[in-house]
Amino acid sequence: NIREIIAGNNLNEIETVDKRIADKQAILLTLLKAKKDYTKTANEIDELKGK
Repeated sequence: NIREIIAGNNLNEIETVDKRIADKQAILLTLLKAKKDYTKTANEIDELKGK
């Protein structure tokens, strides 16, 4: 897998960040459906994507 080659020893960290993003996206979807403010969650997702 090319991702494993590029990531090397950082694969666990990448998987952790990916899971956190997925969790935040689920929260974001819930907030959107409830028509609530999702700005904070969206910003957190953007920050995680920058890692």
